[in-house]
Amino acid sequence: NQITAADAALLAGIVQRPAYFNPSRFPERVLARRNLVLSLMRQNGMLSGPSAQAAQASGLALRAAHHSAEEAPYFLSLAEQELQRLQS
Repeated sequence: NQITAADAALLAGIVQRPAYFNPSRFPERVLARRNLVLSLMRQNGMLSGPSAQAAQASGLALRAAHHSAEEAPYFLSLAEQELQRLQS
């Protein structure tokens, strides 16, 4: 219930070639692929014409990735141990 038709089409379209359809690096490719998937969803009766058109008119809803050193404390601990070992 929390995902839109545009989001579902985006995710379905990315699965085939994730690196090629990376939304952060190639938004124009992803948009074209998403719109193709939306068209196929319409053709297969999964979406009405107006719903597909509205989804195709929407932009890509991308959020900036948030990475923190706190997400991998085990890696930082291992790196610190390795640095100490190399300095000895």
